[in-house]
Amino acid sequence: MRAPSSGKIKLALAALALLLTFARARQNIARNRPATASSTRFGHPSAVVNGVVEWGSYALHTQADRPAWFMVDLQGTHRIDEVRVYGRGDALLNEDAPPVPVEVSLDAHTWKQVGACEGVFTQASPCQVHAGGAPARYVRLTYPYLVLSEVEVFETR
Repeated sequence: MRAPSSGKIKLALAALALLLTFARARQNIARNRPATASSTRFGHPSAVVNGVVEWGSYALHTQADRPAWFMVDLQGTHRIDEVRVYGRGDALLNEDAPPVPVEVSLDAHTWKQVGACEGVFTQASPCQVHAGGAPARYVRLTYPYLVLSEVEVFETR
């Protein structure tokens, strides 16, 4: 019986490393969870958490509710590590816009701001808010109006 060549061993080790990387990959806990919004001008709140970034467009455009809000129910308490917010992809961006607060709640009544999306955030360069393990069942964004492609939520390991 012949020993495997060093090339085959290197290939096997690379495949194992790739498998371990996928095994450690974080799961988007907001995907396909119930989502609501203060209003809808175009799109639907559920499209914001469907796991697909609507390239060149957006999943939800609210009315100018002042403030408008988008909320996802994680259907259980999680310790939140990061929230990623993908903005619109149709090039209608406002570089001088005020920050978009990212808030968490255990009961959908009492909210704690864990960060904010500042400046321009797009599909190619999403806003990343690090929540530091804040406990939450609900995640909410508020703004005079919202135009979103996708929202992802990752929990602390």
